[in-house]
Amino acid sequence: MAGTLTTDAYWQNHWDGTSASRRCAGYYERVMSRIFDEFFQGARQGRSCMEIGCGDSIHLPLIARRYGLSVAGLDFTENGCRLATQRLHEEGLDGAIYQRDLFGANDDLQAQFDFVVSFGLVEHFDDPSQPLAAMRRLLKPGGRLLTTMPNVSPGSLHVFFQRLVGPKILAMHHLMTAGDLGRFHERAGYRVVSCGYRGMGLNNECDTNTTGRRAVLRISCDGLRVVRKSLEMVGVWPRGYHLTGLMMACIAEPVDSPTTPATHPV
Repeated sequence: MAGTLTTDAYWQNHWDGTSASRRCAGYYERVMSRIFDEFFQGARQGRSCMEIGCGDSIHLPLIARRYGLSVAGLDFTENGCRLATQRLHEEGLDGAIYQRDLFGANDDLQAQFDFVVSFGLVEHFDDPSQPLAAMRRLLKPGGRLLTTMPNVSPGSLHVFFQRLVGPKILAMHHLMTAGDLGRFHERAGYRVVSCGYRGMGLNNECDTNTTGRRAVLRISCDGLRVVRKSLEMVGVWPRGYHLTGLMMACIAEPVDSPTTPATHPV
Protein backbone atom coordinates (compact mmCIF):
# COMPACT_ATOMS: atom_id res chain seq x y z
CA MET A 1 0.00 0.00 0.00
CA ALA A 2 1.34 3.42 -0.97
CA GLY A 3 2.40 5.83 1.73
CA THR A 4 2.97 3.24 4.43
CA LEU A 5 5.90 3.17 6.84
CA THR A 6 5.94 -0.65 6.77
CA THR A 7 6.19 -3.24 3.98
CA ASP A 8 3.83 -5.99 2.82
CA ALA A 9 6.47 -8.56 3.81
CA TYR A 10 6.59 -7.17 7.35
CA TRP A 11 2.90 -7.92 7.94
CA GLN A 12 3.06 -11.32 6.26
CA ASN A 13 5.93 -12.27 8.58
CA HIS A 14 4.18 -10.67 11.55
CA TRP A 15 1.13 -12.91 11.24
CA ASP A 16 3.28 -15.96 10.53
CA GLY A 17 4.87 -15.41 13.94
CA THR A 18 1.63 -14.69 15.82
CA SER A 19 0.44 -17.28 18.31
CA ALA A 20 -3.10 -18.49 17.72
CA SER A 21 -3.55 -18.50 21.50
CA ARG A 22 -3.29 -14.69 21.76
CA ARG A 23 -6.30 -13.27 23.60
CA CYS A 24 -7.65 -9.86 24.54
CA ALA A 25 -7.14 -10.12 28.29
CA GLY A 26 -6.02 -8.34 31.44
CA TYR A 27 -5.62 -4.58 31.80
CA TYR A 28 -5.65 -3.98 28.05
CA GLU A 29 -9.08 -5.62 27.86
CA ARG A 30 -10.41 -3.44 30.66
CA VAL A 31 -9.23 -0.28 28.90
CA MET A 32 -10.69 -1.45 25.59
CA SER A 33 -13.98 -2.40 27.27
CA ARG A 34 -14.40 1.17 28.49
CA ILE A 35 -13.68 2.51 25.01
CA PHE A 36 -16.05 0.00 23.40
CA ASP A 37 -18.86 0.79 25.86
CA GLU A 38 -18.56 4.46 24.94
CA PHE A 39 -18.27 3.84 21.21
CA PHE A 40 -21.07 1.26 20.89
CA GLN A 41 -23.40 3.00 23.32
CA GLY A 42 -26.96 2.63 22.06
CA ALA A 43 -26.02 0.09 19.39
CA ARG A 44 -28.90 -2.19 18.49
CA GLN A 45 -28.52 -5.89 17.85
CA GLY A 46 -28.02 -6.69 14.20
CA ARG A 47 -26.17 -3.53 13.29
CA SER A 48 -22.86 -4.02 11.49
CA CYS A 49 -19.22 -3.38 12.35
CA MET A 50 -16.21 -3.56 10.03
CA GLU A 51 -12.63 -3.83 11.35
CA ILE A 52 -9.92 -2.49 9.04
CA GLY A 53 -6.58 -4.28 9.38
CA CYS A 54 -8.32 -7.28 10.96
CA GLY A 55 -5.43 -9.77 10.74
CA ASP A 56 -5.79 -12.33 13.58
CA SER A 57 -8.42 -10.08 15.17
CA ILE A 58 -8.98 -10.52 18.89
CA HIS A 59 -11.63 -7.80 18.78
CA LEU A 60 -14.22 -9.06 16.28
CA PRO A 61 -15.38 -12.02 18.43
CA LEU A 62 -15.67 -9.73 21.47
CA ILE A 63 -17.66 -7.10 19.54
CA ALA A 64 -20.01 -9.72 18.10
CA ARG A 65 -20.74 -11.31 21.47
CA ARG A 66 -20.85 -8.29 23.76
CA TYR A 67 -22.80 -5.91 21.53
CA GLY A 68 -24.77 -8.30 19.30
CA LEU A 69 -23.37 -6.82 16.10
CA SER A 70 -22.79 -8.56 12.81
CA VAL A 71 -19.07 -8.29 12.12
CA ALA A 72 -16.76 -8.14 9.13
CA GLY A 73 -13.07 -7.50 8.60
CA LEU A 74 -10.70 -6.34 5.88
CA ASP A 75 -6.97 -7.08 5.64
CA PHE A 76 -4.56 -7.38 2.71
CA THR A 77 -2.66 -10.40 4.07
CA GLU A 78 -3.80 -13.96 3.36
CA ASN A 79 -2.53 -15.35 6.66
CA GLY A 80 -4.01 -12.49 8.69
CA CYS A 81 -7.44 -13.08 7.12
CA ARG A 82 -7.17 -16.82 7.72
CA LEU A 83 -6.38 -16.31 11.41
CA ALA A 84 -9.25 -13.81 11.80
CA THR A 85 -11.67 -16.30 10.25
CA GLN A 86 -10.31 -19.05 12.49
CA ARG A 87 -10.90 -16.99 15.63
CA LEU A 88 -14.53 -16.35 14.72
CA HIS A 89 -15.17 -20.00 13.90
CA GLU A 90 -13.53 -21.17 17.13
CA GLU A 91 -16.14 -19.17 19.04
CA GLY A 92 -19.03 -20.32 16.87
CA LEU A 93 -19.43 -16.93 15.20
CA ASP A 94 -19.91 -15.89 11.60
CA GLY A 95 -18.31 -12.93 9.90
CA ALA A 96 -17.23 -11.88 6.42
CA ILE A 97 -13.45 -11.47 6.17
CA TYR A 98 -12.24 -9.73 3.00
CA GLN A 99 -8.65 -10.03 1.75
CA ARG A 100 -8.41 -6.65 0.05
CA ASP A 101 -6.57 -3.37 -0.19
CA LEU A 102 -8.35 -0.62 1.77
CA PHE A 103 -7.51 1.79 -1.07
CA GLY A 104 -9.10 -0.40 -3.74
CA ALA A 105 -12.51 0.33 -5.26
CA ASN A 106 -14.42 -1.90 -2.81
CA ASP A 107 -17.68 -0.73 -4.38
CA ASP A 108 -19.67 -3.54 -2.73
CA LEU A 109 -18.59 -2.37 0.73
CA GLN A 110 -19.29 1.34 0.39
CA ALA A 111 -21.84 2.75 2.89
CA GLN A 112 -22.51 -0.73 4.28
CA PHE A 113 -21.46 -0.46 7.96
CA ASP A 114 -22.84 1.28 11.02
CA PHE A 115 -19.46 1.14 12.76
CA VAL A 116 -15.90 1.01 11.39
CA VAL A 117 -12.96 0.36 13.73
CA SER A 118 -9.18 0.09 13.45
CA PHE A 119 -6.59 -0.78 16.08
CA GLY A 120 -2.95 0.19 15.56
CA LEU A 121 -3.29 0.95 11.84
CA VAL A 122 -3.28 4.61 10.83
CA GLU A 123 -0.01 5.43 12.65
CA HIS A 124 1.80 3.28 10.08
CA PHE A 125 1.05 5.78 7.28
CA ASP A 126 2.95 8.90 6.21
CA ASP A 127 -0.40 10.71 6.12
CA PRO A 128 -2.89 9.09 8.53
CA SER A 129 -5.76 11.10 7.01
CA GLN A 130 -5.54 8.94 3.85
CA PRO A 131 -6.62 5.61 5.44
CA LEU A 132 -9.15 7.51 7.56
CA ALA A 133 -10.70 8.96 4.40
CA ALA A 134 -10.81 5.51 2.81
CA MET A 135 -12.61 4.12 5.90
CA ARG A 136 -15.16 6.92 5.69
CA ARG A 137 -16.49 5.51 2.41
CA LEU A 138 -17.51 2.30 4.18
CA LEU A 139 -19.73 4.01 6.77
CA LYS A 140 -23.48 4.30 6.45
CA PRO A 141 -25.01 7.77 6.93
CA GLY A 142 -24.96 8.40 10.67
CA GLY A 143 -22.20 5.82 11.20
CA ARG A 144 -19.28 6.06 13.62
CA LEU A 145 -15.53 5.48 13.43
CA LEU A 146 -13.21 4.30 16.23
CA THR A 147 -9.44 4.63 15.86
CA THR A 148 -7.01 3.38 18.53
CA MET A 149 -3.23 3.11 18.57
CA PRO A 150 -0.31 2.94 20.99
CA ASN A 151 0.61 6.20 22.68
CA VAL A 152 2.99 7.45 19.98
CA SER A 153 3.13 10.98 21.34
CA PRO A 154 6.76 12.16 20.98
CA GLY A 155 7.00 13.06 24.68
CA SER A 156 5.49 9.86 26.06
CA LEU A 157 7.27 7.20 28.09
CA HIS A 158 6.24 4.66 25.45
CA VAL A 159 8.23 6.48 22.76
CA PHE A 160 11.17 7.12 25.13
CA PHE A 161 11.57 3.42 25.96
CA GLN A 162 10.82 2.30 22.40
CA ARG A 163 13.83 4.32 21.24
CA LEU A 164 15.94 2.31 23.69
CA VAL A 165 14.65 -1.20 23.00
CA GLY A 166 13.25 -1.03 19.46
CA PRO A 167 14.22 1.98 17.31
CA LYS A 168 13.56 0.06 14.07
CA ILE A 169 10.01 -0.68 15.17
CA LEU A 170 9.54 2.94 16.26
CA ALA A 171 10.58 4.09 12.78
CA MET A 172 7.50 2.32 11.39
CA HIS A 173 5.25 4.70 13.33
CA HIS A 174 4.10 8.23 12.54
CA LEU A 175 4.63 10.00 15.85
CA MET A 176 1.74 12.26 16.86
CA THR A 177 -0.09 13.66 19.86
CA ALA A 178 -3.77 13.01 20.59
CA GLY A 179 -4.44 16.51 19.28
CA ASP A 180 -2.73 15.61 16.01
CA LEU A 181 -4.83 12.43 15.79
CA GLY A 182 -8.01 14.48 16.09
CA ARG A 183 -6.83 16.86 13.37
CA PHE A 184 -6.08 13.97 11.00
CA HIS A 185 -9.69 12.84 11.45
CA GLU A 186 -10.96 16.35 10.73
CA ARG A 187 -8.79 16.53 7.61
CA ALA A 188 -10.33 13.24 6.43
CA GLY A 189 -13.88 14.62 6.75
CA TYR A 190 -14.91 13.70 10.28
CA ARG A 191 -16.32 15.50 13.28
CA VAL A 192 -14.43 14.42 16.41
CA VAL A 193 -16.70 13.23 19.22
CA SER A 194 -13.89 12.39 21.67
CA CYS A 195 -10.15 12.02 21.35
CA GLY A 196 -7.47 11.49 23.98
CA TYR A 197 -5.12 9.24 25.93
CA ARG A 198 -6.49 6.13 27.63
CA GLY A 199 -5.19 3.93 30.44
CA MET A 200 -1.73 3.87 32.01
CA GLY A 201 1.10 1.64 30.84
CA LEU A 202 3.66 0.78 28.18
CA ASN A 203 3.30 -1.23 25.01
CA ASN A 204 6.88 -1.66 23.79
CA GLU A 205 8.52 -4.28 21.58
CA CYS A 206 12.21 -5.16 21.21
CA ASP A 207 13.95 -5.00 17.82
CA THR A 208 16.25 -7.83 18.86
CA ASN A 209 15.78 -10.27 21.72
CA THR A 210 18.90 -9.32 23.71
CA THR A 211 19.26 -9.68 27.48
CA GLY A 212 19.89 -5.96 27.96
CA ARG A 213 16.85 -4.84 26.00
CA ARG A 214 14.62 -7.40 27.69
CA ALA A 215 15.80 -6.15 31.09
CA VAL A 216 15.08 -2.49 30.20
CA LEU A 217 11.65 -3.46 28.91
CA ARG A 218 10.78 -5.54 31.98
CA ILE A 219 11.94 -2.89 34.49
CA SER A 220 10.14 -0.02 32.75
CA CYS A 221 6.87 -1.93 32.30
CA ASP A 222 6.91 -3.31 35.84
CA GLY A 223 7.61 0.10 37.35
CA LEU A 224 4.64 1.77 35.71
CA ARG A 225 2.44 -1.25 36.44
CA VAL A 226 3.19 -0.92 40.17
CA VAL A 227 2.08 2.73 40.10
CA ARG A 228 -1.13 1.84 38.25
CA LYS A 229 -2.02 -1.03 40.55
CA SER A 230 -1.37 1.12 43.60
CA LEU A 231 -3.87 3.68 42.31
CA GLU A 232 -6.42 0.97 41.56
CA MET A 233 -6.05 -0.46 45.08
CA VAL A 234 -7.29 2.82 46.53
CA GLY A 235 -10.17 2.96 44.05
CA VAL A 236 -8.66 5.31 41.47
CA TRP A 237 -8.96 4.43 37.78
CA PRO A 238 -5.83 6.00 36.21
CA ARG A 239 -6.69 8.81 33.81
CA GLY A 240 -5.05 8.82 30.41
CA TYR A 241 -2.22 11.32 30.20
CA HIS A 242 0.26 12.41 27.53
CA LEU A 243 3.24 11.01 29.46
CA THR A 244 1.91 7.68 30.78
CA GLY A 245 -1.09 6.84 28.58
CA LEU A 246 -1.28 3.25 27.33
CA MET A 247 -2.96 4.24 24.08
CA MET A 248 -4.81 6.94 22.16
CA ALA A 249 -8.42 6.60 21.05
CA CYS A 250 -10.55 8.77 18.77
CA ILE A 251 -14.30 8.45 18.16
CA ALA A 252 -15.53 10.39 15.15
CA GLU A 253 -18.46 10.77 12.76
CA PRO A 254 -18.55 11.89 9.12
CA VAL A 255 -19.30 15.59 8.89
CA ASP A 256 -22.53 14.91 6.98
CA SER A 257 -23.90 12.80 9.89
CA PRO A 258 -26.31 14.14 12.54
CA THR A 259 -24.49 16.17 15.17
CA THR A 260 -23.47 14.40 18.38
CA PRO A 261 -22.22 16.50 21.33
CA ALA A 262 -18.48 16.14 21.89
CA THR A 263 -17.39 14.39 25.07
CA HIS A 264 -14.25 14.61 27.14
CA PRO A 265 -11.79 11.68 27.15
CA VAL A 266 -12.28 9.08 29.87
